[in-house]
Amino acid sequence: MFRKVAFVNAKGGVGKSTLSTLTSLALASRFPNSSVALLDLDKQATSSKALRKFENNRLSVVGSHEFMLESGMPNNSYLASYMSDISSYLKVENSALDNFLVVDSPAGADPKEYSFLRLCDFVFIPLSVSDADMDATRVFLSRLLQGMENFYLSAKIVLIPNQIETREDFNEIRTTFTNAPILLGQPIWYSKEVRRTFRPDFDDHTLISVLKMMNPYYDWMIDLILGRKVIPTRNDKLFQI
Repeated sequence: MFRKVAFVNAKGGVGKSTLSTLTSLALASRFPNSSVALLDLDKQATSSKALRKFENNRLSVVGSHEFMLESGMPNNSYLASYMSDISSYLKVENSALDNFLVVDSPAGADPKEYSFLRLCDFVFIPLSVSDADMDATRVFLSRLLQGMENFYLSAKIVLIPNQIETREDFNEIRTTFTNAPILLGQPIWYSKEVRRTFRPDFDDHTLISVLKMMNPYYDWMIDLILGRKVIPTRNDKLFQI
């Protein structure tokens, strides 16, 4: 079976591509017999460019041009077909294993146009505590929750506080979204290394260092993706995992 997760937010610079890249690599390194696919819907192709060098028979990268319309909107019918039958598209031999699809979405995305999200298990929304990120995320989340009524989104929506410097910053995010019927994930604390994830170096030591540093975080996230965390089937207010 394929576990499907997406990193989304209309605001740019919140960490969608960074987290998509790191999550794909963390999954591929921890599940050596499983298939991991990155679906990069961002025209900038930041995450797919970073992962191309690591592609092999288990880790694959699919670019945006195959799934986006000329208008810049997603081709939802093609995406739905791909995500519903991804094992066939990727020629996965053992579909009984836990396999993984990671979706990186572009900035400026209108969630009402992203009906393919209904096929995801988790929709992760990264944000920082900056006023711009908070305001943009409030608008994005409101439209996403409205869109749920149109395409019956069953995915769990998880806020990911990213590059958080203090406990007060984390509490500010928690307070701001306290009435949202979604989940609040563990924070990713501020780190210069994480901000340099895409820095080019000949032996990938920066990327390797970041992955090692974030091992505890991916222990948590992967347990969540695999259903090992206790979360409510339905919640009326913010629920901290």
